[in-house]
Amino acid sequence: NYLPLLFAEMRGTVAKMRSSVAKRCNLEILVQVVQQINKEGTGRTFLQIIRDIKLNQACRALRETTLSIPSICKLVGYETTEHFMRTFKKAYGMTPGEYRKTSSSLLEK
Repeated sequence: NYLPLLFAEMRGTVAKMRSSVAKRCNLEILVQVVQQINKEGTGRTFLQIIRDIKLNQACRALRETTLSIPSICKLVGYETTEHFMRTFKKAYGMTPGEYRKTSSSLLEK
């Protein structure tokens, strides 16, 4: 009596696993399609767009606030200041501190 119940439970578990795997595969395919359409439409990947949004917000905070660079880093969603600094310098050719000085001197003129 125990074995038929066990096999029935195992069949139910396997069916749930198959369903879960199928849903995951469909979701992964959908994500790939959306990413491809986005890249074709914008010329940039989703991650590049997110990075640009974060950096634009950081530039605004550097120009318009006196928040520290580590605070701005956290505000715009970077986990480490080091990664933020590298990404910012690669994108703008200067550190966030240099950007702040440059933008403040332009505003004073």
